[in-house]
Amino acid sequence: MKRVLVTTLIGLSFVGYAQNSNETLQQATVLLDRGQPDQAYQLLQQSYEADKAGNQELFLLGMSAKGTGDKAAAKGYFEQLLARDPNAARVKLELAETVYQQGDKQYARNLLLDVKKMNPPQGVLQNINGFIAQIDNPNIQSSRRGVSWNFWGEAGFMVDSNANAAPAIDTVTMYKIPFDLSDDAKETNDTAKIVKLGVSNAIPIGKQASWQTHLSMQWQDYTDLSNLDSLQLSLQTGPNVVLSNQTSLSLPVTANRVKFGHGEPYYYYGYGISPRLTYRVSPQLSLNLAGTVANRNYRSDSKPNVKTLTLTPSVQYAVSAQGVLGGGLTLGRESSDNDFDSNRSLGVYGNYRHQFDDSLMASISLGYEGQNYDDNEPAFSDKRKDKLFNVGVSVSKHVAPIDADISLSVSHTNNDSNLPLYDYKRTQTYLSINKQF
Repeated sequence: MKRVLVTTLIGLSFVGYAQNSNETLQQATVLLDRGQPDQAYQLLQQSYEADKAGNQELFLLGMSAKGTGDKAAAKGYFEQLLARDPNAARVKLELAETVYQQGDKQYARNLLLDVKKMNPPQGVLQNINGFIAQIDNPNIQSSRRGVSWNFWGEAGFMVDSNANAAPAIDTVTMYKIPFDLSDDAKETNDTAKIVKLGVSNAIPIGKQASWQTHLSMQWQDYTDLSNLDSLQLSLQTGPNVVLSNQTSLSLPVTANRVKFGHGEPYYYYGYGISPRLTYRVSPQLSLNLAGTVANRNYRSDSKPNVKTLTLTPSVQYAVSAQGVLGGGLTLGRESSDNDFDSNRSLGVYGNYRHQFDDSLMASISLGYEGQNYDDNEPAFSDKRKDKLFNVGVSVSKHVAPIDADISLSVSHTNNDSNLPLYDYKRTQTYLSINKQF
């Protein structure tokens, strides 16, 4: 399992070591990639000067020393690097594995808990939880044979200003005739209870890959609008491959099933593939390219099936040890048998996350997406064009006595459409508690 922990992290954008074009460091990196830590360690030692060593050199020395079995030396290099950057999550995880192998389980556990508080990606978090479980119960390793598991649950309460995403008008013109909208087609506020559950695991595949699976469920129960109650089931499973010290690739297959109301067994089910490539340019900067090719199949014959294609290039930059800035583009295409359901979309988004201390985090996000439909609906003479704006803020606090996170988020959406029927504004306020098991 610990091998999975390390290899899963290699391509991620946590602060780990400084970029350096020195030929010796590049050669050492290549040797480590080839599984030759002894040669890399010897090469690095030839020109090592303790008072002049950069972050990348210290990191490579620690990795190569660990690879040769010199745990004491590896520990020294990693601790020296952490003295320079106490928030280097990648280094903490490497040090945790090193001291665990030395027998200092409590030190390893404390390092893992430090990284866990930094809200790492889901795949990293599940491996951290699996590692902690092995420390707490040594028998887990032999029974799981390197497979790590992560369970989480969330319960929340939402206030929704426009639960049915409807316009704030009384009449709409269709077929060139004005129609009065029924109450359920108008803007309606409501409250809802929300429960989310999830389980994930990672199975090692050799030294540079793992098979990761994520299964989740979301149940939403509105107080008055029972026809909008929903149950969503989602599955992602596929390989995560470390291509180099800077690059990783995941190729998950996806499946989901969505139900609304309490009549039909489901509204639609979907399946597809969602590859993601991550390239770490430097400790602070990472580039990502994600895509999705999927089918969405509706139960009702009146709703044609839809094929979707999305491409999302994005960037993430650590502006400081506490702050991470992100942004990207979204390009999408939905194709249906009905041309008036088919559309193209282009969007841009940005976000900023700030970790104030070990337990308090806040974030803000902004986004815009334009959608242009291929043809007009029979009831309208114009093709539909939407401009969707959204902004969101959230605050999360880790409560140590119960080892859970309490979060409050507020999001506002404004859909500006050339067809008044699709114009709406919506604000959702959500209070939740989330716990990892």
